[in-house]
Amino acid sequence: MNGRPVVIPDHTYLWGPGPRVVVRFPGPIGSTWSARLKKLGATVEFWCPPYGACVTLSGDAAEKLATCDIVAGYVPYDESSCDRVLDADTGLDWLDVVCFSHADRPRVADELRALGATVLDEGRSKIRIGWPGDPTPIRDVVGVKLVERPRIPSTSATGLAVDLDYGHVDGTWRTDLDGKGEVIAVADTGLDTGVLTTITPDLAGRVKALTSWPINPSWAPYVTNPGADDGPADLGSGHGTYVSGLVAGTGARSGGTRRGVAPAATLVVQAIEQWISVAPGHPEIGASRYTLAGRPTDLRELLTQGYRSGARIHVLAWGSAAAGTYDNDSYEADLYLREHRDAIICVAAGNSGSDRNADREIDASSLDSPASAKNVTTIGATEGSAPNGFPVTWDRLQAEGRVFANAADLSDPVYGQPSRMALLSSAGPTSDGRTKPDISAPGTCLVGPRAMNAIGRGWGLADPLPSYVVDGGTSAAVAVAGGAIALLRQAWRRELGSRPAGVTLKALAILGAAPVCSRDGTKPEDRSIAGYGRLDLDGSLPHPSDGSTSDVLVNGTTATGVRTGQVRRHRLTVGANGRLRAVLAWYDLPGERLVNDLDLTLIGPGVAAPIWGNHQNGSPTTPGTPDRTNTVEVVDVSGLAAGTWELAVTGANVPQGPQPYALVIRTWS
Repeated sequence: MNGRPVVIPDHTYLWGPGPRVVVRFPGPIGSTWSARLKKLGATVEFWCPPYGACVTLSGDAAEKLATCDIVAGYVPYDESSCDRVLDADTGLDWLDVVCFSHADRPRVADELRALGATVLDEGRSKIRIGWPGDPTPIRDVVGVKLVERPRIPSTSATGLAVDLDYGHVDGTWRTDLDGKGEVIAVADTGLDTGVLTTITPDLAGRVKALTSWPINPSWAPYVTNPGADDGPADLGSGHGTYVSGLVAGTGARSGGTRRGVAPAATLVVQAIEQWISVAPGHPEIGASRYTLAGRPTDLRELLTQGYRSGARIHVLAWGSAAAGTYDNDSYEADLYLREHRDAIICVAAGNSGSDRNADREIDASSLDSPASAKNVTTIGATEGSAPNGFPVTWDRLQAEGRVFANAADLSDPVYGQPSRMALLSSAGPTSDGRTKPDISAPGTCLVGPRAMNAIGRGWGLADPLPSYVVDGGTSAAVAVAGGAIALLRQAWRRELGSRPAGVTLKALAILGAAPVCSRDGTKPEDRSIAGYGRLDLDGSLPHPSDGSTSDVLVNGTTATGVRTGQVRRHRLTVGANGRLRAVLAWYDLPGERLVNDLDLTLIGPGVAAPIWGNHQNGSPTTPGTPDRTNTVEVVDVSGLAAGTWELAVTGANVPQGPQPYALVIRTWS
């Protein structure tokens, strides 16, 4: 619960002065248990995996729960329960106070003011306060679910777009796909001049909405320009223009050679970068600068605005340093996708990758937030394929906190091997052991349009001068992935005759992913570093060019789902010595650990035991074990016997169901 274990011994029934307790159940949670609890006067507020829940009591519910056969025990949800590990190094006295519901928020805000807190901003169920002292009194307010210290987000470019050779390395360009009819939201630093009639020709005429978000009220105590709005122009790093161009630029200023991945897609651009003029006496804020100060306190406000403008694909090429932890940004991203099943959020993994022990593997657990969320599609960076005028080696990209200790890597170019990870790419797993990133995409030495009035020039200017820059990082990789998702959505809309769900697109991207090899070339890269592979658009499309066959067996937008103990079976025919790759994915309830747990298994001729999702070896003789951690499960086996095989999706533990899911397959004869 909130990232911490809660121990509840059998037959322990304790409650305190507050209205809530944490209940432990004896095993997998039945589909009727929530309703049974409610009849006893206990309303589930959120689930505590694997077999628990925080509930609000009314009347004599505490006594009734103590005699209920589905309750093994309970303890109070008290002040200590509201604590998520606070980062004391942010330099700010901000606290984010998350309420149990938006109805609680006004009362909680009043009580916080009465305690002496400065209420800086309010979201749907969140209150941001200034509070320099011990947070215990804040957590003790009834109605407070969680207190944590927010982090300041930053873009995921290195301070060093689409790689023009990308299409020829990771899936040949297709003349029938260009993203037409797709709307992509890019929330970033801004867009070129900020005026739609004068922006770069690469994006002219295809920006549906361009909005600027003023400085968040939280900054008011620290700046001399509170609430300022310098408009949607990209004046600082030029990051937003670059990312937008990689996603959907036409390459007009280059005669079409510097185009993006989805050059006919429509963009919704949200400018959240603002100039902050730091007030005297606040060295903890640093120097006055352009920063993402317009980001709303509740991330869902940004995502919802894009959705209302028609975007179903969101590209977030930024994040907050989180070392793989699950914070409230991750929670809000997961909740948004749970509520908007037709949407997908592509998030940059971050640029905190290091190899401090010189083993040529990126060190574990450096993911940003909200890249650590369960339901988002987190994108790591592989190397780009060409120097694009910037032939540097990895020693040039070391920075504070980012160390590449192996001499062989230091002398390697940062480009040229797109089947290897870029050393700067943040790695998983998350703090609870989930596989992240989900997939990887080219992210170094990519060329995109330049914001002509911006201070920044990426890694340098690129031909034709002065209209383009070369840059790199997981920002570039997530831009590539966002454009590719638009092409997938376009292709599968045609194939299915309906819109694929966001989680279906996530599953399809993983379905086609190509292998990533270790930096020394001796083995496949670990999933916690590369995800399930590198983006290969062709392999994710309805009719891959290698003769394999792809299909969507279950689209996550449908009502099809499973409850605890339910099984849905899908039969298919495989030829002799065949290969099958299947991907199961679902948008889980928000919360750090897996709440609704599904299993994917494969069984068929000559196989003694089911092959479980996320087994590591591609042989039917290595069945693996059930995965109790991830919202994505992959079965990938070759050398199958001819005959009928059966994929089964089982609700192992679904506290709140039915749980919709996407199931996609690819077969080779």
